[in-house]
Amino acid sequence: MKRIDYNTYEHNGKLYRRTYNASDTCKSCAFYTDAHACSASDCEGHVFKEVKKKVYISGKVTGLPINDARKMFSDAEDKINSLDQYIAVNPLKGEKEGCTWEYYMRKDIKLLVDCDYIYYLPNWQESRGANLEMIIARQLGIQTLIIG
Repeated sequence: MKRIDYNTYEHNGKLYRRTYNASDTCKSCAFYTDAHACSASDCEGHVFKEVKKKVYISGKVTGLPINDARKMFSDAEDKINSLDQYIAVNPLKGEKEGCTWEYYMRKDIKLLVDCDYIYYLPNWQESRGANLEMIIARQLGIQTLIIG
């Protein structure tokens, strides 16, 4: 079992997110029948549900102030994560600065190919990298997530 962040775990190739629904009980937790996973989850009394779909966030970074780009990606991450059936994959999360475009794209494409959906920020068409991600997503059959 691998902790992704405070609310999310990966276990046996699946993602699980902590729920805050008052009607959920330990017996409705995905880890309830797996004593090892349950004890490893550090659940603090919360229930974990399987997250069905991973969503890669794609948008322009190069040419923007890094804090502006991080804010746009973070806002999109929050919006996607607020929908229970999805978990956002933010390629800027924990990213170090000062590497080459090629370095970032190699890393980001590895993240993209493991996702079920791609979500485009409004500025994605202005980005060479996001256009490359769009081509890869289409060729791999990764669907576009549209949030109203």
